[in-house]
Amino acid sequence: MLTTDAPRDCFIENWFTSQFKTQADGRTCQTVDKQSVILFPTGSEFINQKDAFKRFGIQAAAHEIEHVVQNEVFNYEMPDPCWFREGFTTYSVWIETSFDKSFVPMANLKKTTFSNLVTSLKKSNIQVNAKIYENWSNEEWYELLNYHPANPICWGRNKDGTVVSNPIFFGYAAGPFITEKLYIDFGITETVKFIKRAGVLNNFETAFTQTFTISYKDWMIKSAIPWLLSGGA
Repeated sequence: MLTTDAPRDCFIENWFTSQFKTQADGRTCQTVDKQSVILFPTGSEFINQKDAFKRFGIQAAAHEIEHVVQNEVFNYEMPDPCWFREGFTTYSVWIETSFDKSFVPMANLKKTTFSNLVTSLKKSNIQVNAKIYENWSNEEWYELLNYHPANPICWGRNKDGTVVSNPIFFGYAAGPFITEKLYIDFGITETVKFIKRAGVLNNFETAFTQTFTISYKDWMIKSAIPWLLSGGA
């Protein structure tokens, strides 16, 4: 749906901001009759630039469609951590656009994404367990990756949807690498089973252990985070 306003019955507090009307963005919301709606802005100048809109539209649609899947599975409750909420959807875009030579190759995407993540963290004053970025161990990375998806560090936005100062967009930047390792270690079939189970149990870590027979934290510390810190190489 191309729109200049959100449906009145979409269940998102402070959902619609003036920023959405003027910048390239997309949102997914649920209406009162339990329908998922994907919205794109029509107020920004980029909408009149055919090539730019085509590139944005393909990627934004893929990203938001994945959010619809997440929201339907989790009934809009978001029991999933920061890296999964935005990382799963972003990685899906990487995969889907990798088949089109007009988009940036995935290897370059990974390199650029990881470089931007490190640069953003170095510039930030964020601390985890009273430690600055340069002193983080896998434990600090684990804690940060498990922030709630609505946390400004993860999402890059405040509660009203406005972008925070010097945003890191951690979920979008770090999440795709963790998602990639999930598929590498366990495969697509088992990963889908896990996602469905997480929705039924409404407990991400329990579903993970039941599906993959390894604790979620052990996998993150020993496999996923080292993969992230290598830039997915």
